[in-house]
Amino acid sequence: MIEEHYEHELTEFAAKYPKCPLIATSRPMDRLDAWSEFENHELDYLSKDRLLRLINNLPFAKDTKDQFSSLVEETLFESHTTFLQVPLLAVIMVLTFSDVGRISNSTQEFFEDAFNAVWQRHDSKKQGYERNRYTGLTRSEFIKLLCAFSMCSYLEQSFDFTQDQIEAYLQRANAITSNEVKTSDFVKDLTISTSLMVKDGRNYRFIHRLFQEYFAARFICSTSTRNAKKILDTIWDRQETDAALAISLEIDSQKIESIAIIDRLRNILKRMPMLSDQPSGDFDGYHMFCETDLTSKIIRNLYDFSPNMDDIQVIAQMSTDFVRSYDGSFESIGDTVVSSPELIAALCQDRQNFSSLLDRLEKNSLVGDLQIENLLFSGSD
Repeated sequence: MIEEHYEHELTEFAAKYPKCPLIATSRPMDRLDAWSEFENHELDYLSKDRLLRLINNLPFAKDTKDQFSSLVEETLFESHTTFLQVPLLAVIMVLTFSDVGRISNSTQEFFEDAFNAVWQRHDSKKQGYERNRYTGLTRSEFIKLLCAFSMCSYLEQSFDFTQDQIEAYLQRANAITSNEVKTSDFVKDLTISTSLMVKDGRNYRFIHRLFQEYFAARFICSTSTRNAKKILDTIWDRQETDAALAISLEIDSQKIESIAIIDRLRNILKRMPMLSDQPSGDFDGYHMFCETDLTSKIIRNLYDFSPNMDDIQVIAQMSTDFVRSYDGSFESIGDTVVSSPELIAALCQDRQNFSSLLDRLEKNSLVGDLQIENLLFSGSD
């Protein structure tokens, strides 16, 4: 994702020097469509055939590669497309499969399995011996430190680290976790013991941004409710492209929904234009709201609404074509032309999705600590 201050510099440079070739790479973002000086192109992901060729060339045991390739051919490519289409994540997935013999359908469980795989990879398994790490930390201690480091850096949108930046973030992470780990030892455990980071020129970076977001998500779920709420408020707008919120929701849905989702759902429903079954419903206003409201977009993606935003866009385009091709007898109300029945149905369903989700989450939130305590100890009297 391109940070906003770089975005201004890039667009200004392109406008000032139009004959200078300029290529910028980023995660997909809606606001890139506004870059009038640029043409948008999407990188081609790995197809199933190219993925299978990649797997065949990896330095793993033939049995492992054959078994993993069979899974890809059967269901894995369809169920884990977003991972397997990216070469680096595909390799990590094969490593994970070779270690645990399965691939979880849960994103957070997959990353937990992946971390366990890279953590154990350098261990000597003889007589149960576990190789000492440079930091001297146990697995759980190292995870806590790494989660704090990831959160500190993720909050500041730091994704490539100079040595000084690593030292600064580690100093804060040490204070959060009550450790005194040296920067040199921490870097060695990240780059050698676990290979979670690589050195790229003079800087360091995670082997994939999703690892930083996964450990940041674990921090969100383990920290206090007050801290978690402040963090989520800070990073919310980035969740159109990032995964920290989605992974947090997988780890502890009750906590995340109570502090970050329920109030936003209430606010969305208050701000949504009213709809009705009558032609006078504000469908144009509602469609515009769908296109422009970032919070509702994020929640649609988090809960996999149907129709999703892409579906609504397709149906809206069909509605536009429907109006343009009509024979002139089309009913109108004032200056507004009635939308197609398909778009009306899609928008009504979209609003119902938000309303139903809020009802469900509010009911779940009624199971408070006191009720849980009563349920846990009701048989102890």
